[in-house]
Amino acid sequence: MTDADPQEDVQYQPMIRDIPESERPRERLKHYGAGALSTSELLAILLRTGVHGENVIHLAMRILSEYGGLSGLAKASFSELEATKGIGPAKVTQLKAAFELGRRLLVSRWEFMVRRSYLLQWLLEKPTDILSTNSNRER
Repeated sequence: MTDADPQEDVQYQPMIRDIPESERPRERLKHYGAGALSTSELLAILLRTGVHGENVIHLAMRILSEYGGLSGLAKASFSELEATKGIGPAKVTQLKAAFELGRRLLVSRWEFMVRRSYLLQWLLEKPTDILSTNSNRER
């Protein structure tokens, strides 16, 4: 029986500084905009650093996979995230803050759309009132 060489299982993962500059997430965001980046690249920007043997892009891909995507990651508790290899309290705090900002943006846009739909509904239900108001102004 032969023992497996532990180094055979080790895969080389280049550090971010070893990746061509044009392929690094921060530089891609700067040149092409956030919409051009994958979810894992955007997450990598928030995480900032990887862990020993795993660059930040692979770390981001791994945790997205572990939590079933961005939605699962957002729903995870602080302690669940903190227990994940490569994610300490500082990174969990950054992620939770980013998810909260996203939630607040979504809520504010939803509130705007609701107000707009009520206004549109009012306009469609009261066209005669609007016309009479305008004709009174013209006099």
